Amino acid sequence: MAVERDRPYGSFNFRVGLGGRGRASEGFSEVGLPRFLLRPDVTAGRDDGRVDGVGDSAHLVLRRGFSGGLDLYAWWDQERQSKRSRGRIVTVELLEESSHEPVVAWRFIGCRPIALEYSPLNALESAVVVETIVLSFDHVEMI
Repeated sequence: MAVERDRPYGSFNFRVGLGGRGRASEGFSEVGLPRFLLRPDVTAGRDDGRVDGVGDSAHLVLRRGFSGGLDLYAWWDQERQSKRSRGRIVTVELLEESSHEPVVAWRFIGCRPIALEYSPLNALESAVVVETIVLSFDHVEMI
């Protein structure tokens, strides 16, 4: 699927799909893609080759304005209570600006929430409440 062109793509046009729900999740305003390390065991002092634990840059971070939906909280709560989880597949697609067709996608396999947070509530500011979920994953494919 990767579509190469002469000028770089903008980072503002993307879509996130949370596996297990059967549809793309709308409203994510920011995706923090992790660093892809060749030898994460050296950086993290581990020898099992897993990417987990390398630091925040080893996690997928999704942010959106909170609109009252509890889907991310329900996923986090389910994982918190689960003894065993296979995780979900989360897909991030970069879209072409005019046609909105995917030009490249990152598929994160075995995603599990490790943190869920909300921005501060502040009566002195007029800001959007931001919901952030941080995901660990088993591996990633770029297509």
